[in-house]
Amino acid sequence: DPPRTVRLIHVPKTAGTAIQRYLATKEKGVRSEDYATWRRLLGVGNISAAFACRAHHVPPGWLEPNPYRLSGHETLCVVRHPAERLLSEFRMKTPEVQGLTPHRRQLALERFLRKALDTAERGGAGPQCHYLPQFMYVWGARGERTCDHVLQYETLTDAFARLMKSTQVVSRGWSWGEEAPLLDR
Repeated sequence: DPPRTVRLIHVPKTAGTAIQRYLATKEKGVRSEDYATWRRLLGVGNISAAFACRAHHVPPGWLEPNPYRLSGHETLCVVRHPAERLLSEFRMKTPEVQGLTPHRRQLALERFLRKALDTAERGGAGPQCHYLPQFMYVWGARGERTCDHVLQYETLTDAFARLMKSTQVVSRGWSWGEEAPLLDR
């Protein structure tokens, strides 16, 4: 039997970058598609311009053919409470608010939320597709499921360890628990 592989579908603001960075330093049997893979498969020269997203933030349902399904491997994605996901975007986009008074920080958050929610309500994807609904990464355009293993951000450390053990894509000696603090960053 060929070794099993699990592909990461990167849902923005759900620890995808932390997982990608971690996996880039390890040989774990989990992969994340890269820009060159999508560009080659889709014949699109500039994916970011074509979809208004970073290449790894494009929902699988927007891709034809779906590169996650070409090899018949399993897929993994992480979802997060929508409010926490939006707050994570706020903290990323406005690190300077940490030095403000609580009142000014609240005003900055209110401004950010008004703009973000208005963008999402109008159907906009937001910067780098960070405002797209998470269901677009789990389900395809025709209602087919694109993500085999949906993990919750709030329980990611334990869920990821269980998934790696159940799929047997990692060696027996590997322990995610020892390396999980990476996600705390």
